[in-house]
Amino acid sequence: SIQGTIRKLIDVENRSSWWDRYSQFLKSPAWEAQRKRVLARDKWTCRGCGSAGGKLHVHHMSYRMYNKIGRSMDYELITLCECCHRLHHDHMNH
Repeated sequence: SIQGTIRKLIDVENRSSWWDRYSQFLKSPAWEAQRKRVLARDKWTCRGCGSAGGKLHVHHMSYRMYNKIGRSMDYELITLCECCHRLHHDHMNH
């Protein structure tokens, strides 16, 4: 239906706009400070497998507060190694 097609186009546009805003947020000094704070809180250790050091990512368990107020809360974030982060996202995509 035309209504369904319009809804899909709006959804794609909204998702694209969200990703644009989110990508900008990830480049901000506020995100960099929060990222460092979360890594320190987690003692620079992956909360998935327990490995320390290496390439660590700060993973959003939820985007609830980001969607609501434009920033994430520390309790929504965890430290994951590159492998655990990839595994988590692969699992979510299946």
